[in-house]
Amino acid sequence: MEEIQVLSQDVLVSCILLGLTALVGVVGNGLMLRALVKYRALRTDFFLVLGSVAVADSLCLLVAVPMHVIYLTMATGPVNDAWCKSSKYLDAGTGFVAAYHLVVLAVLRGILLTSRGRNPPTARQTLGCVLLLWLMALLAAIPFLLTVVDLNGYCHYAMDTDVEREVLLLNSFSCYVPVALILLIYLTTHLVGQRYFQDSYSHKEKQMSKLVTVVVSFFVLLQLPFRVLDTHVMYQEIQAEQMDFPDEDKLESLYIARNYLLCLMMADKAIRPIICSQLAPGLSQAFDEVINCTKCHQGNRPAVGDPARNGHGPAKGRHPSTSSRAPLTPGSEGGSTSEHGEPVDELEIVQL
Repeated sequence: MEEIQVLSQDVLVSCILLGLTALVGVVGNGLMLRALVKYRALRTDFFLVLGSVAVADSLCLLVAVPMHVIYLTMATGPVNDAWCKSSKYLDAGTGFVAAYHLVVLAVLRGILLTSRGRNPPTARQTLGCVLLLWLMALLAAIPFLLTVVDLNGYCHYAMDTDVEREVLLLNSFSCYVPVALILLIYLTTHLVGQRYFQDSYSHKEKQMSKLVTVVVSFFVLLQLPFRVLDTHVMYQEIQAEQMDFPDEDKLESLYIARNYLLCLMMADKAIRPIICSQLAPGLSQAFDEVINCTKCHQGNRPAVGDPARNGHGPAKGRHPSTSSRAPLTPGSEGGSTSEHGEPVDELEIVQL
């Protein structure tokens, strides 16, 4: 008779949360990449780095989420040796890529806030840096190919694997080292930027600085707890192996907490495109084109760049309104203005 496995509540909830996170993350990162491909005006240094992070996050969600679900449910059928090695490799490699791209974002923020009168990095320079990061991260993840093997349809550590070293290296280079570098860069930027007045920064510079800070903050808040607990659980497992009567209830509680923190860690990869759509200048309209189908509701409105849209005359085929010429909303006549009184383009992502 075939034995039926009953999943515990924490495992079931964790699998559902991981699946929803993967769905939201892949869609959101796909919208981010669509915006970069479609609109040339968005291909700047910051957005190119964020687009590269979106690629890494999408690969991680497509590979790591099934890997973790299989591990949590202890499924023994759908895996083989190639899957075990490739999933571990891509999970580690994409984690390195995303983490060190955030370090690059912190550097770009520092350049933006401290280099007055100097040109920012060009798109070609940024693309070269991105490709170099991918190459280094994927090379650094090669040793993880040898740490897992297929054993009766289940991914296990290889016999000669130093689990302690593997866990420490993975958590350190995926989180601890990048967070330390980001904090150092932020501190340096703060000290150098003290020579400038806060009001001397433009509205766009403040927006980009806020975007990077929020993205980095969510990375630290969602990644660090899991990495710390995962390291702690590893030492507890080593200690339990050396004891005659280990505290199994304590280990079980740690496993449950780690499962939920794993969901939070993966949520970091799904929440990044949402943050960008809300804070990045220009990206919100690119997201609305798909989510709210803004083009579906435009009807006969003049296209972007039409003289009628810019106030140079009525559009062809439309009759002038008989109502008052007063604008429907404050600031809608003669161009929009921001809350700081600065002019804001109605659509910053016009194709060039």
